[in-house]
Amino acid sequence: MTGNGKGESGKVVRDRIPRIIREDGAEPVTTSWARVLGVVHALAADLGAHAGQPEKIREVKASQRGGFADRIVWTGNR
Repeated sequence: MTGNGKGESGKVVRDRIPRIIREDGAEPVTTSWARVLGVVHALAADLGAHAGQPEKIREVKASQRGGFADRIVWTGNR
């Protein structure tokens, strides 16, 4: 095990998942979304908010402004 307690096997599996998804003909976008959500939760905790609070705020703003359902969202260069 490494100093972080997760061990090298966890990193190896994590690094192989995108390759496995690509071999199936898909793009591993869920990995990126999970990381973004993890950052949001960490920031919320740092600001003293509970894990569900960012989602509640997002729901209120979406109901007021429509969210991103009809907007163009950049997903990167292809």
